[in-house]
Amino acid sequence: MQGSTKIRFEDVDATSLTLILGGSEEETSSLGNFIHYRVLHRKGSEKDYTETCALVSPDTRFVVSGLTPDTEYCFKVFSFRGIKETSVGETKVSTKTSQEEEDEPTSGTQEKQLALKETEVVSVSNGKSFELEDCVRVLRQLELSGYVETNFRLKFLTWYGLHANADKKNLVKALVNEMDKHPRALAEQLIQTFSNLI
Repeated sequence: MQGSTKIRFEDVDATSLTLILGGSEEETSSLGNFIHYRVLHRKGSEKDYTETCALVSPDTRFVVSGLTPDTEYCFKVFSFRGIKETSVGETKVSTKTSQEEEDEPTSGTQEKQLALKETEVVSVSNGKSFELEDCVRVLRQLELSGYVETNFRLKFLTWYGLHANADKKNLVKALVNEMDKHPRALAEQLIQTFSNLI
């Protein structure tokens, strides 16, 4: 039996991970000389393995889901050429805790959290309301159109959600209503009016 199969993991989170197989021997195998993999795994606290998947080169990536947070897992991989077992590899990996996932929000998640944190609704003269979610949407559209930079959008939304008083929020609403069809002019007015405040 030759050298062991290399086992790597990517995108490890609380309940899933991506398994990637392959060593130098597998990578240099000739065309048509396919390598078959049999993958098993178990919790570190258990003795018995369960079947995970069967893979055939060059398709050697597999997403393992349904895992338990904050748990050590053992993975064992058998590789075959034809009916001949060529190697066995074994390694361990630990899933993240649920708290670790919560501590790593994406920028989109941060915006949603900011929107949820601010529940105040600003009343305007036409009877409609303008919430922080609307402000997030408008600024995001301006950024995607290239009229404002990401740094300005983030600072503006933080200021709007946490520090702006009712008068300033009503002013933002008025500007959006007045210049909704002219995004470039709206962006310029927001930058000119609020840059010193944020």
